[in-house]
Amino acid sequence: EVVRAMQSAGVGIMTGTDSAGLYLYPGFSLHEELALLVKAGLTTMEALQAATRNPAKYLGLLERLGTVEQGKLADLVLLDANPLLDITNTKRIAAVVVGGKLITKSELEELLSEARAEANPPGTDSRSIGGQPELMTALVGGTVIDGNGGPPVRDVVVLLKGDRIIRVGRQGSVRYPKTTRVIDLKGKFIVPGLIDLHVHYSGWMGELFLAHGVTTVKDMGNDVDWISTISAEMEQGTARGPRILYVGNGIDSPPPVRDHHIGVDDPAT
Repeated sequence: EVVRAMQSAGVGIMTGTDSAGLYLYPGFSLHEELALLVKAGLTTMEALQAATRNPAKYLGLLERLGTVEQGKLADLVLLDANPLLDITNTKRIAAVVVGGKLITKSELEELLSEARAEANPPGTDSRSIGGQPELMTALVGGTVIDGNGGPPVRDVVVLLKGDRIIRVGRQGSVRYPKTTRVIDLKGKFIVPGLIDLHVHYSGWMGELFLAHGVTTVKDMGNDVDWISTISAEMEQGTARGPRILYVGNGIDSPPPVRDHHIGVDDPAT
């Protein structure tokens, strides 16, 4: 009742799972949170926006993220079923596009297998998600749910170049060179990449987030030198995982209770 009332009153609802808290797992928990938002009274569109448009707006990044529109970063989730009919369809992932790079279903399954193997050994480095994206890729024939709240649009072409969406339009209205890589998405649904606003990132999490369509996360506490390095590697495409925004070290009274916290005993410090 409280969540529904907050939504009705115009309070922005956003997803933030606190992954790697107890029983909170990267990627898995975000889809559970979407289902809980619908159970609490949000519509499926409102729940989807809580993981896409709303956090992008809150972060001041709506010009880059959060919707499927021309000029935005090419962070997309390609689904086998319509999430507006059943929000659990966000788990029916056919492929993920992050920074213009397509990760197929078989590659996503490999990511999950690798994540299982990497979760326990300490000091495991993140791996690259591959080389530069195709010069141009056309996602053809899918239904776009752009995240702005309007109805789904069928038979759409989403044209990608580098890490950007350069055109979104109905089939027949979007032209592209013969050398373009064409992906047939008939029967599929295209939604913005999902955003988790509260995580505590570890090196083994990248594959899990991507395999569940989470293309952007906000880290809420880590050693600033380490997390800034990992974030830069993600942006450069030399590591495999979501785009990472971060706040850096936590602040605590001395002695700090965690190794990435800084003890502060003087408010003027």
